[in-house]
Amino acid sequence: MCLAGPDEREKIIPAYVFVELLFTDDSRKMRYHVENVAATIFAHGGKYHFFDPKVEVLENDIGTFGDKTPHTVLIEFPRTETVRTWFDSDEYQTILPNRLDNSKANILVMEGEINLPAAGDQPPG
Repeated sequence: MCLAGPDEREKIIPAYVFVELLFTDDSRKMRYHVENVAATIFAHGGKYHFFDPKVEVLENDIGTFGDKTPHTVLIEFPRTETVRTWFDSDEYQTILPNRLDNSKANILVMEGEINLPAAGDQPPG
């Protein structure tokens, strides 16, 4: 039983991994990576929010590699440290060369809760 109030408990802030992935070469090795990466993510408490949603780029080049559109993925982990633990894990490092040698990627890690301001609130600053 936890007697600590909500302000006394450690706040857990999730981390989100945003991936843009363009397959460039050996489809067999990329298929192996795609078929095996989910198990490594789930083993570290990660969950997929989306894979290949409809994307519209409003500014600049994100969302494209030249004239090609990449696959887009958003993964949530319990916290930023968990992302690094997953990325550095033996399981992920074993399959990672398949992706590195056969694709181009942009990968961003973002930490934070989703707290949208209410109508009329001033933006933080």
